[in-house]
Amino acid sequence: MLDVKERSINQGPSIVRDRLEIIVVIGILLAVLALDLNAVFHGGVQGQDFYQHRSLAAEAGRDPLKWVLQGRRRMDPPIYYLFSAAVMRAAGPEHWLVAIGIVNVLQNIAALATLYLISRRLIGNSLLRIAAICLTAFLPAFVITSVVFSCDPACQLPPLIIVYFGILAIQRKIGLRKALFVCTLAAVFCIGCKFIGSTLIAGFIMAIIFAVLSRHFSLKQGLAALLFFCGLTVPLQLFFLLQSPTSAAEPFVGNARVRAVNLPKLQIRSVLFFRHGDWQLLNAPSHWNLALNPKTNPPSFQNRNSYSYPALLCLGIFTDVLDFFQSKAGLNSEPPEPYLGGALVGKRSALNQKMMEISIRTGSVLFLAIMVSVPFFLLSCLIRTLRRRSQNDLLWVGTFFIATAWLGFIVSLMPFVVGAYTAGYWLPRLVIPAIMLFVLLFFSGLDRYAFFRHRIVASTLLCLIIGQSLLHCTFLWMHD
Repeated sequence: MLDVKERSINQGPSIVRDRLEIIVVIGILLAVLALDLNAVFHGGVQGQDFYQHRSLAAEAGRDPLKWVLQGRRRMDPPIYYLFSAAVMRAAGPEHWLVAIGIVNVLQNIAALATLYLISRRLIGNSLLRIAAICLTAFLPAFVITSVVFSCDPACQLPPLIIVYFGILAIQRKIGLRKALFVCTLAAVFCIGCKFIGSTLIAGFIMAIIFAVLSRHFSLKQGLAALLFFCGLTVPLQLFFLLQSPTSAAEPFVGNARVRAVNLPKLQIRSVLFFRHGDWQLLNAPSHWNLALNPKTNPPSFQNRNSYSYPALLCLGIFTDVLDFFQSKAGLNSEPPEPYLGGALVGKRSALNQKMMEISIRTGSVLFLAIMVSVPFFLLSCLIRTLRRRSQNDLLWVGTFFIATAWLGFIVSLMPFVVGAYTAGYWLPRLVIPAIMLFVLLFFSGLDRYAFFRHRIVASTLLCLIIGQSLLHCTFLWMHD
């Protein structure tokens, strides 16, 4: 039976009482730090569209004000590129790449630490909290995105900050004004780094509305929060939209630009449901094989709508689908080889291929469990928030709104994007914050059942998560 008792997670567990748990989490953070720094020092910063990002940062450094106002050649807002330009200038021509990688990694170690702080407010069982952090920390999608030179690493921490300070405000741990200031600042930074940051506006509005409806905030407080938050974020978003380029860059496959008319779009069915070809993704094909080899088995992206977005997303979450962390032999040549789609990629070893096949097959079980269980969990939370004004349920609902707005933005665009398959719009790097929060909600849902809080059951689940994470580490370690 579902345990609906309001437990002590309202107050947050005592850190002093949970020293062993803190030590374990610090160990996880240090392990991820070592894994990512190893990638930084072995070329892992050179990710998807690397040369484009490097060029934009260099342009931003030459004339920052003019570059911001003109928006020339820029597909995302300017803050990340301005910041990267400052790092490039400070570190010098020999060390700028490593410096940017280190900054990216540190931001996302902070994101993991923030996720853990959120888990202490949402999950009562310590073993389930550790399982949630361990699974997220070593997901290939998170590890890779935390390193590569792009706008994505900068957008993982702000949504988590908004969720955490929102929780503290609802629990009356800090004042609403202080929480609102921090949340707005985080949203402004995220919106200034990537257009998808605008989804935080929708998520925040929905969370405030439910906080008012459940009477945790007064109508006056809710209106004041919305006016302040939207008054700063919406004009900024409109400014970046109006001064950005009017047309997107041409999609490409490999080194060759292709005509947009030849690229398949995702049908609505492919976006929302599974397809017959999804089973072939359990063989862990790389993006490059799918995009470039139409005569291979499994069939390539040229076979329109062979694969669904959920299955491709799962593939990207649990494997090194772009082969960033594989062997980089030959990258000292001019130009570096192999070079595909603006990314410096390697070639998988037979062992890494086998490990990725195992990872996607075991990971798909977790993926399906999250897909099926989280909507039911959140539906019950929505009902309980409105009917019983449950504070715990409001916390989960607010978290859900932030995650759903982020993911929903990408999902709603998928049927209209030309080249969604080949250009990689399905890659999980675009929705990492949503993935992190949905993992947390999944374990929060398990925590509602006494069965999963039983020490033997929770310990078994944690061991399975550790095994999955160790599996990821076998093929994410950079090889020369």
